[in-house]
Amino acid sequence: MLFRSEKLLPIFSQQIADNDPSVVLPALHTLADMGKDALPVLLEALKKEKSRYWASVALAEIGPAAAPAVEPLAALAKQGEIDERLQAILALASIGEPAKSAGPALLEALGSNEEMLQFAAAFALGRLRVNEADEPLKNTAASKNEFLASVAAWARAQINPGDKTLVADAVTRLQKLLASEKPSVRCSSVSGLSDLSAVLDAKSKDAIAQAFAGLIADADPDVAVAAGAALVRLGAPAVAPLREKLADPATRVAAMEILGTIGGPAKGALPDMVKALADPDEAYRSDAAVAIASFGADAADAVPELNTLVESTTAAPGTRYAAAYALGRIGPAARPALGKLRELAATDDELLATVAVWAALKIDPADSSLFASAVPRLRKALRSGDEIVRLEAAVALGDIGPDAKPALPLLELVAEDDPLPSVREAAEQAIAKISVANATPARP
Repeated sequence: MLFRSEKLLPIFSQQIADNDPSVVLPALHTLADMGKDALPVLLEALKKEKSRYWASVALAEIGPAAAPAVEPLAALAKQGEIDERLQAILALASIGEPAKSAGPALLEALGSNEEMLQFAAAFALGRLRVNEADEPLKNTAASKNEFLASVAAWARAQINPGDKTLVADAVTRLQKLLASEKPSVRCSSVSGLSDLSAVLDAKSKDAIAQAFAGLIADADPDVAVAAGAALVRLGAPAVAPLREKLADPATRVAAMEILGTIGGPAKGALPDMVKALADPDEAYRSDAAVAIASFGADAADAVPELNTLVESTTAAPGTRYAAAYALGRIGPAARPALGKLRELAATDDELLATVAVWAALKIDPADSSLFASAVPRLRKALRSGDEIVRLEAAVALGDIGPDAKPALPLLELVAEDDPLPSVREAAEQAIAKISVANATPARP
């Protein structure tokens, strides 16, 4: 990280002062990914007129770790162009409660004549839970602008989560706005309801889960994504309405994906997923296998059907890949499939062979006969464009231990440069395991 700080940050500082978005945006993504290590250049950029807007965008992506930027962001929220003030307020909202000292600047924005600033300020005050904002927000909640009034009501509920009357009022307002003609309003309403879900009773959670499930096929993709994320956050209450959506051709793919993302709490949907493994639609069968994989060892009941798919010579390659992956995630309970997976580890289909050897090692980690073929394939998988493939390859190499020593140089590169923190972390953990293991005699 020292190299990044000393060598790369000055370059990024120049890039975010550029007026061309094609130059600015890649630099912003990199800075946001660096997190707190990027703060020196972003704090400096906040001082400059040409770069302060973009610096606020990156700080919003960094979130709570950007707390050292609260003071200059609060100052920017009070002056400058509207878009700069707006973005500074959103960055403060992203930082959350560590930015409470910015309360006075946000209250000033709430009292402005600019509706966009009022929206953002009400949202930020709710995120920061600024107690002094309750009375001003009460006045804003009486606004003729229904959406602004709803955001203010939501903010009051955030500040006073124990006040059932305020929470119920916010929920009622936001549920009504789920039917808005404006996608942005529907999207914001989903997010607002999701924020309040932690303080809702079981009946209310079931009601909003049903409403969210009705939006997973929304015409606007942002709304559909927000609804899916909200259902994942709800967890168990989302399972029943999502299982219903599996019967609808228009929603079953999205519902299957969301159930898989929910994971363990959605285990009740396993019979539906197993049934889907025999669906005529190859892509849907693959989706079902990936969803089953999320249950890990708890999906042992699906092993016979998954094994049938792996053994099939007529199933599409993608379906066999997904089935093999699911068997690997199930682990030792998938031992009945081990023979076929070992056989497929030598197939000419490189991707299938890679998944098969990974799955076989997950089922029987002590099978040293696989190590010689596993390491080269997993090294290649580390270069995959699929983040899940890279992640699982790194984990598998770590599990192999000393026999994975040839993969260390590539793992070190992945640990430094992979765009995803989760993959970098997995590579670092694999390096640690292999390095520790190399201090002891290798397995015979």
